[in-house]
Amino acid sequence: MDAIAPEGENEPSKVSSPTEDYIPHLLVVYEKADMGECMTEDLACQYVSFYLQLGRLDEARKLADRLCSGKLSDSEKLWILRASMEMKSFTDDSSAPSKDDLQHVLGLLRSALTKVSLSKAEDLWLMALKCFAKDKKYLDKLFETTLISVAKDGGSDDGFSLSSAIVNFMLQKDGIHKARKAYKRFLALPHPGLAFYRRCIELEVDLASAGDRDCLANARKLYESALATYGQNVTLWQDYHKLEIKLGTSETANAVCWRARKTLKNSAAFVAAPDL
Repeated sequence: MDAIAPEGENEPSKVSSPTEDYIPHLLVVYEKADMGECMTEDLACQYVSFYLQLGRLDEARKLADRLCSGKLSDSEKLWILRASMEMKSFTDDSSAPSKDDLQHVLGLLRSALTKVSLSKAEDLWLMALKCFAKDKKYLDKLFETTLISVAKDGGSDDGFSLSSAIVNFMLQKDGIHKARKAYKRFLALPHPGLAFYRRCIELEVDLASAGDRDCLANARKLYESALATYGQNVTLWQDYHKLEIKLGTSETANAVCWRARKTLKNSAAFVAAPDL
């Protein structure tokens, strides 16, 4: 998509380095396509991006708003471009955005997410986290929006994991306690994915390996919760057993091994980890 180029990449080649000679001609072409019902999703994104490249941000915003409110209201690419454009203007600005700015972006993001599938919204969410990072009130509102989005999307293990991204962000920003509160909220949603369980387990095991016994207890709880849904996953049982070998006792390790062989339909696939 010819939209805002990520950092380190070149700007879209189709409209690079416009000169005064052909700027008016290109604008006429775009306007005619718009008026003549020839405006496609890709052409619309190029049109908005062209205004951005010219430094005419207000016109780009108005155009994106009009197109998203009209004939291209279901365009994922255009909604991503529009929301990205608004958030980028705040994150690039050295001054903090106002409350009105944050409310506007939050509303726009919520509108965009009704049109854009979660698998295609990774960049939007990462930009949103950066945009709201310094305002607790709006970061909390954004978090509630993520819960709705993840609940709607379901527990997919493919591609971008919004829940994992949020937990990682909370861990880096506010520490383990906030990250733990976040992952518990996500796990309470219907059908959490196995990949997300694994991320939460990894988080607790890392701290348990450093000597935090409470984190070991949390890791065990996560394994038990995951096995309630994914009880036929051999690797999950093996990883649980390895945890008990490493950080538990021979009694807890043997108990996991016994349960795995009793529960798995293909118990022969379970290979007990050697004692450390």
